[in-house]
Amino acid sequence: MALLQRWPPLTIPGVLLLLVTLLLWLLLRSPQPLQLDVGVDADTRFLSGFYLVERHYGRSFRWSGPEARMVLHGASSGPNLLRLSLNGEQLAAQADPTLTLMQETTPVVRFAVTEGWRHYAVVLPPGVAAQARGVAQPLDLHSTLVRPGQRPADLDLRLLGVPLAEVSLTPLPGSNHAALSRSLALGWLLAVLVAALIWVVTLLRAYQTPLLAAAASLLIALVGSALLLWAWYDPYSLVWMLPPTPWLLGTATLLLLLAWRGAAARRGDEVHGQRENGFIAAKERKATQANSGACAPLPQRGRGVGGEGHPRHPKTQSVDSGIDVLYAHEGGKALAWLTTPWPVLVGLGLLALAGGMLATQLPFAVGAGIAVALGALLLLTAGPQGLGNNLWQPSGPDFSRQHALLLLTLIFILALALRLFRLDEMPFGLWRDEARHGLFAQRIRDFSGYRPIYIASERVNMPALGLYPFALALYLWGEQLWSMRLVTAVAGALTVFPLYALAALLSGQRAVGLVAALLLAASSWHITISRFSFPTVFDPLLALSGLVLLLVGLYWGGEEARRRGGEDTRRRGGEDARRHPASRISHLASRFPLPAFLLTLIAAGGLLGLAVQTYHTGRVAPLVAAWLGFLLLCFYPHAWRRLLGGAIAIILGLLLTLGPLFSYALNQPEAFNDRVGAVFLLSPEILRAEAPLVALDDALRRHLLMFHVLGDENGRHHAPRHPMLDYVSGIGMLLGLAALLRWWRDWRTLFIFGGLGLGLLPSALAMNAPHGMRAFAAIGFVYIIVALGWVALWRSLWARCNRLRPQLVRGLAVGLLSLSVALNVHLYFVVMPPQVGVYLVFYPVQSQMGSYVRSLADEDRLPPQIFVGDGLPQDPVFAFLTTGIPVATFAGAQLSTPAEAGALFLLSGYFVQEDLAALASILGPDPEPVVMGPLFPDGSRRTFYGYRLP
Repeated sequence: MALLQRWPPLTIPGVLLLLVTLLLWLLLRSPQPLQLDVGVDADTRFLSGFYLVERHYGRSFRWSGPEARMVLHGASSGPNLLRLSLNGEQLAAQADPTLTLMQETTPVVRFAVTEGWRHYAVVLPPGVAAQARGVAQPLDLHSTLVRPGQRPADLDLRLLGVPLAEVSLTPLPGSNHAALSRSLALGWLLAVLVAALIWVVTLLRAYQTPLLAAAASLLIALVGSALLLWAWYDPYSLVWMLPPTPWLLGTATLLLLLAWRGAAARRGDEVHGQRENGFIAAKERKATQANSGACAPLPQRGRGVGGEGHPRHPKTQSVDSGIDVLYAHEGGKALAWLTTPWPVLVGLGLLALAGGMLATQLPFAVGAGIAVALGALLLLTAGPQGLGNNLWQPSGPDFSRQHALLLLTLIFILALALRLFRLDEMPFGLWRDEARHGLFAQRIRDFSGYRPIYIASERVNMPALGLYPFALALYLWGEQLWSMRLVTAVAGALTVFPLYALAALLSGQRAVGLVAALLLAASSWHITISRFSFPTVFDPLLALSGLVLLLVGLYWGGEEARRRGGEDTRRRGGEDARRHPASRISHLASRFPLPAFLLTLIAAGGLLGLAVQTYHTGRVAPLVAAWLGFLLLCFYPHAWRRLLGGAIAIILGLLLTLGPLFSYALNQPEAFNDRVGAVFLLSPEILRAEAPLVALDDALRRHLLMFHVLGDENGRHHAPRHPMLDYVSGIGMLLGLAALLRWWRDWRTLFIFGGLGLGLLPSALAMNAPHGMRAFAAIGFVYIIVALGWVALWRSLWARCNRLRPQLVRGLAVGLLSLSVALNVHLYFVVMPPQVGVYLVFYPVQSQMGSYVRSLADEDRLPPQIFVGDGLPQDPVFAFLTTGIPVATFAGAQLSTPAEAGALFLLSGYFVQEDLAALASILGPDPEPVVMGPLFPDGSRRTFYGYRLP
C-alpha cells in the first residue's frame, strides 16, 4: 500500500500493461512452427474449400476443390517456409501438373508435382502469409480439376484437385511487423478491459484510487498471465481467436472516453446550476488543495442522470470535469466565450469540413475527417449551453399542435410525391425477385385455396403475408411495371406518421418529430426501397407504429398518479413531469383505463407481429419492444405489476398475428431459417477460414462508415459509392450521437441506441454488408438521432442569441433542411438513373419487352405471333409481365413454331446485330424495325427492337 501511495495511481497498472505487451511480442515474434495435420478438428480454422476428410494408407487428407484456400493465422509478415504434404498422382496425369498459390488474381508460388505422397517446400515472400497489421492473408490453391464421375450413373461428381495431408509453416529470419501489431492489439484489449473495470467500479461509487489501482493491477496480472501462457503454448490458436481488431477496440475505447466526457460535462453543468455565478477562483482551489493535502472534492455526482449527489470521501479521487477548468481560467473568460454563438458556428464549420473529408473515401482523408469530427463535437458539447445540455429537458420555443399537424400533412404530401413521381420509369425495370413476388401474388389472387404462411420455394424464402398487398395491387391494376410499387410507395410515405409520433413522444418536442419525418420523407435510401416491390418497406411502418402504441398504452391515464410518480421522474430524469409527455411513463403504477390500456397494447403487439411477417428484418421488432420493456422495468421498478400486465397484453397481440408463422417455424425450422443461414456472416461457407473476429471487425467498420463514407454498393438498394445519408443528415447524425452520449444513462438514450443496434444487426451479421434492405429496420432510429442532433444544435444556438438575431437561426435551420431535401432528390432522380450499376440490375431488356407485350394485350393489338429469344419466356421478369400471353421462341434461325404473316420478332438491344444476321433468311437481309424500345437511361442504346414478318 505504501508503494501505491508513493507512486502515481496508474503507474503500476501501466507498467504491468507494458510488460505484458512486451512479453507477448517476444513470444509471438518467433513462435514454434505451425504443424497442421489435415483431418483434425482444428484444420477448418486454416483451410476452406476442401472436401470431407478421407483416410487411406494410414493417413487422413482432404481433396482440394475449386475454391480451396489456406489462411495461416499467426504467420509472420516476413518470409515463411511453407511445407505441403500432398499426392500429385491425379494431377501428374494431366496436361498441366502444377499447383499455384495465388492471392486474389496474383500468382505467388507455382511448382510442379509428381506422383505419390511427397513433401513440397516453398518460400513465401514477405507480406504474403500475413499483413504488417497482423491479419493473415488467404492463399488460394489453383490446379487442374478432374471430375471422377464422368457418367450420370457415377456418384462422385466432385471437382477434385490434389489430396492434402499436412501443412507446416516455419517463420524465416526477417522483420516480423505482424508480431508487434498482434501484441499491441492484445495489450490494447487488456487496457480496454481495465478501463471498463474502472468505469464500472466508478459507477458503483467504490472508486477510491488506491483500491482501484490495485484491482486494475490484479486484472492485468491475471488476464496477462493467461495470454502469455496461451501465446507460449499455442500462438496460432491465440491469433485465430484474438486477432487484431482495430475497429472493435477503437469503438470500445471511444465509447469509454465519450461516456466519461459526457459524465464530466454533466457534472460541470450541475456545478454551473448550483453555484451562484458559475465560477471557481483558481486561488481558492489551490488554497483548498494546499490545506487538504490532496485534490479538492469535486462536485457531487448523482446516482442517476441528474439524480441526487452524495458526499465525496476525502481520499476519493476521480476524473475532473473539463468544465471546471474553464471556470477557473482567467476569471471565466473562456466560459464567457463558450456562451457566445461562435463555438457553435466554429464547431459546425469543422463538422462541415470533416463531412467533406469523409465523403472523399480516401483512407487518409477518412482518418483525418474522423479526428476533425471528434474535435468539433468536443467543442460543441463544451460549456453550460453546450450541445445536448438539455436534450431530454426541452426548453425554448416549439411548434403548436395545429402547426405541427399542418406541417406533418405537408411532409406526407412531399413523401408521397417523391415516391410516386415517374414511378413507371424509375427504377428502369423489375428485379427478378420482384417478379417472383409478383408470380406468387398472382397465385394468391387467382386461387382462393392458395393462402400460404411462408414461401420457401422457387428461390423465394420469406413470410408470405407481405405478398398479399401485392395480390390486391395486381387485382386492381394488373401486371404492370408500377402496379406493385404503388403499394410500397404509399406504405413508405405513411411511415412519416409513426416516426413523427415516436420521435415526439420520446423527446417531448414536436420539432424533433417534424425534422425526423421531413428527413425520412426526402431520404434517398427510403425512397429507393419505397419504389421497389419488396415487402421490406412495410417493416418500419408497422414496427414504429407498434412502438408508438406501446408507449401510448403505457402513458395513457397517467394523470392520476402524477404526484406518485413525479418525484421518481425528477430523481431519474431531472425533467418536469408536467411538460414532458414521455416522462409520464414513470406513472405506470396508476390505474389506467383498463379496456383502452389492454386494447392499445394488444394492437401494439399485433403490429409488431405483422412486422415480423414482412421480411427477415422484421424479426428484430419484438426484440426492440422487449428492450424497451426491460429499460422501463429497470428505471421504474415500482411499476412492475403494470409492466407485467402490459407485457401479457403485448404477447397476446403477438400471438394473434404470429401464431401461424410461429407454428410453421416450429414444424419446418430449416426452411424458415434457410435464407438467414445462407447469408450468415460467421458460417464456414462465408468465412472461408477467416477469423470470426476479423469478419466482425470488418462488419463493424463497414457499418460505422456506411452513413458518412460508403454505403450499400448494390444499385437496387441505394446509389453505389455513396453514403446512406446525405451531407446534411450525416452531420446531424454526428451531432445527435454526441448529444445522446451526454445522457447515456437515460432510458430514452439507451432505447434509441438499442433500436439502432438491433436494426443494423441483420445487416451486420450477413454477407455483403452494409446491406440497404437488411439494415432497413434501423432507418427510423437513424433519423430520430439526426433530428435530435439538429434540434439540439438549434436550441444551443438559440440560447446564445443575445447577439445573434433569432431570424438568422431560423433561416439557418430552414436552409439546412432544404439543402438536405435537395441533395436527396438530386441523388435519386438525377445521379442514380443513368448509372450502369443502377439500371442494369433491374433487368431492363426483359422488363421493357414484357411491358411492351403487356401493353399490346391490354390494348387488344396483339399480332398473330410474338417471337422472342430462346430462354426469355422462362425469365421470371418476362414471365410475370406476359402472364397469359402466348409467345413463341427463336434460337438462331430455328423457330419453335412456323412463323405466320404479321408475326412480330422482338430482339434484345444487346444482341440485335447477331440476331438479325441469324434471322436474315426469315426477316430479310435489311429489315426495318416497326417498334423500338426506350433508350437505356444513359442513352447508350435501345433496349429492344421489333420486326414484323411481311
